[in-house]
Amino acid sequence: MASEVLKAAGFTGADLDVALGVSYVESDFGYADAVGDTTLVNDKWGPSIGLFQIRSLRHPKDYPAPDDLRVAAALRDVTYNVATAYAIVKKYGWKQWSTYNSGSYLKYAGKDYALKTGHPRAGSWNL
Repeated sequence: MASEVLKAAGFTGADLDVALGVSYVESDFGYADAVGDTTLVNDKWGPSIGLFQIRSLRHPKDYPAPDDLRVAAALRDVTYNVATAYAIVKKYGWKQWSTYNSGSYLKYAGKDYALKTGHPRAGSWNL
């Protein structure tokens, strides 16, 4: 279940509830291998990857923490993806996610879900 992975990364209380909602909607409803924003790729940014749809950076080591964690290949690992999301939330808050800003996560906040794989765009970006 998603809550197990989120708790292991450090999410608790209200942040756990928000994390459940945000990750579910961002990941196209629970796909740990989701890939998005491929049309927004440029010299700085790569695609958004994984459960939290974290926008990868082309040269993450050129940036300070936690942005140095935005390594595309590593973000495909669900544990790494969630730990990176936790680090981003701790530094920047939830406003990094459009589903938080729009409120679309609220319908799913606090609701646990099973992780799944096989997202239609999972293999659409060659890392």
